[in-house]
Amino acid sequence: MTLKSAIPGRMYTADAVSCEKSAKMRLASVGIVPGTAIFLLRRSRGGTAEIYVRSSRIAIGARLASAVFLRPAAEIAIREISRDLA
Repeated sequence: MTLKSAIPGRMYTADAVSCEKSAKMRLASVGIVPGTAIFLLRRSRGGTAEIYVRSSRIAIGARLASAVFLRPAAEIAIREISRDLA
């Protein structure tokens, strides 16, 4: 699944980023690389995603959100992010 289609309120791990090099570098600059824990806060109807990643809240446009492939997060990552959000 991609960040654009993920369910808000759940924790994921970035599995892959599939886009052109400049977009990959933009995502990497905010910490979105394979293996990164991502908590999806909310998503708009247009596909824009508000996420919590590496102690920061970030909004990602629909085009970039569709390029970030996710898998459900491991329990340890969920505890770590939950502690940060508290």
